[in-house]
Amino acid sequence: VDQNSRPIAGHINFCPVWLKDHVDESDRLQLATLHELFHALGFSSKLFEEFRDCSKSATGLDCPKRYKPIRTVYGMKRLVTPSLINLATHHFNCVTNHFDNEFSPMLQEVNGGITSHWDEAFLYGSFMSPSIGLPRATVVDPFTLAAMQDSGWYQVRTEQAYFYTWGKGEGCQFALDEQCLIGTKYFCTGSGTGCHF
Repeated sequence: VDQNSRPIAGHINFCPVWLKDHVDESDRLQLATLHELFHALGFSSKLFEEFRDCSKSATGLDCPKRYKPIRTVYGMKRLVTPSLINLATHHFNCVTNHFDNEFSPMLQEVNGGITSHWDEAFLYGSFMSPSIGLPRATVVDPFTLAAMQDSGWYQVRTEQAYFYTWGKGEGCQFALDEQCLIGTKYFCTGSGTGCHF
């Protein structure tokens, strides 16, 4: 990383045996490569707290760190930045009376800590979910591009994101356990907790 914690070098390790076994799945390999590239570019739990606010910087240098970009909202850890709040509020139609609405995408949690992925139930089909699904159902989503824009390290062409419909208009409780238990058009009801596809 440089003096502003921006990633400037990284590596991706491709296992030749794995590539040989999946040679007929070129679309999936491309998505996996893009996924790993975005980790190297800064979509990482180790770098979320280093995201910068360059909104008042004329040069883009020496930008201050964003104020607490990881916050617990509606009981879940989320990446909270201005573009993500705006996008999530409109996409999911999460309207609240609070002046400091912080509704934004949930991060995957494992054993109480966050990972470097979106929560799969919340952003199913995102190429930055923990697992790459079918290539035709996995997209470069607007949320990931908004996060990269709000890192303060990049200028992103957000119009390059795919049209994304998962959870559209479903409100502030989308993908929370209590909503999943009642069953919706997105999740099946089942025993235990969590959202099941």
